[in-house]
Amino acid sequence: PLADPDAGKPGRPGTPNTFQDVISWAKAEDNGSNITHYILQARCKEISANLQVGEMNEWITLYQGPCNSTICTWRNHHFSGFYHMRVVAVNRIGTGQFSDISGEIVMKLYGEESYEMDFILSDTLYVAVFTTRAQYTKRSKQKGDITTLQVNYNPDLELALIRDMNASVIQTNICCLPTQLEHESLPLFPREKLTLLNFLGSGAFGEVFEGKAEEILGAGSGDVKVAVKTLRKGATDNEKSEFLKEAYLMSHFDHAHIIKLLGVCLQNEPQFLLLELMEGKDLLSYLRGARGSLMHHPLLHAGDLIDVCLDIAKGCSYLEKMHFVHRDLAARNCLVSTKEYNNSNRMVKIGDFGLARDIYKNDYYRKEGEGLLPVRWMAPESLIDGLFTNQSDVWSFGILMWEVMTLGQQPYPARTNLEVLHFVRTGGRLERPHSCPDDVHQLMLKCWAREPHKRPSFRHIQSCLEHLKSSPQGSLNALVYYNDSYSNSDISQGIVNQAFEGKNSLEMTALCPSTVQITRLSSA
Repeated sequence: PLADPDAGKPGRPGTPNTFQDVISWAKAEDNGSNITHYILQARCKEISANLQVGEMNEWITLYQGPCNSTICTWRNHHFSGFYHMRVVAVNRIGTGQFSDISGEIVMKLYGEESYEMDFILSDTLYVAVFTTRAQYTKRSKQKGDITTLQVNYNPDLELALIRDMNASVIQTNICCLPTQLEHESLPLFPREKLTLLNFLGSGAFGEVFEGKAEEILGAGSGDVKVAVKTLRKGATDNEKSEFLKEAYLMSHFDHAHIIKLLGVCLQNEPQFLLLELMEGKDLLSYLRGARGSLMHHPLLHAGDLIDVCLDIAKGCSYLEKMHFVHRDLAARNCLVSTKEYNNSNRMVKIGDFGLARDIYKNDYYRKEGEGLLPVRWMAPESLIDGLFTNQSDVWSFGILMWEVMTLGQQPYPARTNLEVLHFVRTGGRLERPHSCPDDVHQLMLKCWAREPHKRPSFRHIQSCLEHLKSSPQGSLNALVYYNDSYSNSDISQGIVNQAFEGKNSLEMTALCPSTVQITRLSSA
């Protein structure tokens, strides 16, 4: 007889229920292997013009984590509206079957008074923030009055001309809009003061344009060039919601090495995020443009590359202090202030919190049952258990350092995404890039420690890079040579770290890698 493919996987959890702002469900049977975590998902309900409710196909993850009691609970802090829900259990064997889909669940934010559908539909001020025209009509019928909501956007004609496409009227999904509290904190900017100039790039989810914003930095500041980010035509309601959530998130960041959100245009379709324009564009392209050849040296020295890493580490230290987990640190997600390579005022900033995957979509892998994952930059616990923390960001930063020191090579270049999954899970590590200072590689290895708690904090990484920058060692003044032999035969393929499985471990003892002593410990 054929073996049961689901043997050992968790059973089906109970159907999600709600009481006020708490979602609960019964635990699943573990079937012999302890359950590591649950995944709670919701599917937003679309409110149509006649109040009939149709299901959306997009499932979004509300919670991913453990459950330590017979009845699992999750308290809502971020979502409001009408949803269906389901939940699934995961153990070391695999992912079980989803629970039955719940009936309609009305979610409200924690601390708010209970509300009914007629309250949401009558809150015209809230709807008007995101639309330029809302029309309400009432139709009387024998069984009572039915309130009809029709929401229309004025299409952005200037954007339509640049895209060379026809503008259209689009209905919005009320339940997926940001909350009133989130909206009030956004830096609103009048659409009529923004001029779109050039198309810069696009991908599966979004588009970026160069624009000119009138006095966006304050009265008397004149016209300022900005990067205008928007969703592609036909974006889903979930993508629109996440887009505005990104704006809300970025509006709270204020640091020299985090890209600054200057404003948002919400009274047009699609909405715009206005960001400071970085002329050097993304760091990955900047690094690759610095490569030399057999006859010419590269345009960036090792000292320059340390500066690049230090800039990003400063931004990461700030995010760490803000208790923010980025989950996608990579060279493609950082921006450079200048196109020049000999500019002493060059600054690198963490510059994308949601749409960088568009342009470099080949860097992502779609794992069954999950979204797009940047597997080459992910820590083992993220690959295996789906856990993302500041420590997993540190792992990704180590990969980013490797990108910088190789002038933009793809990590694990000889392996497919599936091979990378296996390689990292079994202890694989990238080897030292060609002509990379040993101290820098040792810092990378510390970022790639198997146990998350053994990885350095970003504050510590920043301190180490500052120490390396001020080091009198001649290694930091050496050129990082790039030529045809380096790009083909001398490429960094990666190494297997035998200590990953724990029989022989590497213990690093030092505050900074310039004085690291590596001691091999034999297993007991």
